Amino acid sequence: MNGCCLANPISLRCTRVHKLTQHPDYLYARFSNVFVAVVRGQPTLEMVETMESHMLDIRRESDRGIGFLLIKMTGAPVPQDMVRKRAGRMFKALRQDLRAFAGVSEGTGFWSSATRAAMMTITLFGRTPYPMKIFGTVETGSRWILDQFALCTTRESWVGFQTDLRDLRSAWEAPTNIDKTG
Repeated sequence: MNGCCLANPISLRCTRVHKLTQHPDYLYARFSNVFVAVVRGQPTLEMVETMESHMLDIRRESDRGIGFLLIKMTGAPVPQDMVRKRAGRMFKALRQDLRAFAGVSEGTGFWSSATRAAMMTITLFGRTPYPMKIFGTVETGSRWILDQFALCTTRESWVGFQTDLRDLRSAWEAPTNIDKTG
């Protein structure tokens, strides 16, 4: 069985990674109260506003707070100033609801390392009431964020989470056969 089981004060339920929004530049998903954003294109205001809308939905539905797993794919550009400012307002508005942030900058080259260093600098000076950590792989970042909420505590549930996320990403990243000429 894919997905993770978690103890809920009301019941024991199993959950899976669910796709929320699919766009050529980003994929948003949810696993329990953890919001997952996979970004490969230029960040836009629309991207941030959609992200915030999904996190507000999680806030309304969960009293456990929000976990945020941000996965920046290799080669994804950095946000422009107005997008960074809008994202800052989003984080400020959700400050009391966020319980943990895991940032992943995929890749092994110089730019991926530089991006992780820049992300780490932001977390050091962010002064957030929740823990923030930066990772080089999706596996380490997702393991850490899920541990913050005691999700995926068995090997079976962890493998289920990884499989669900990998399957969603594979379907999103696959080339499409859509004729864009007409």
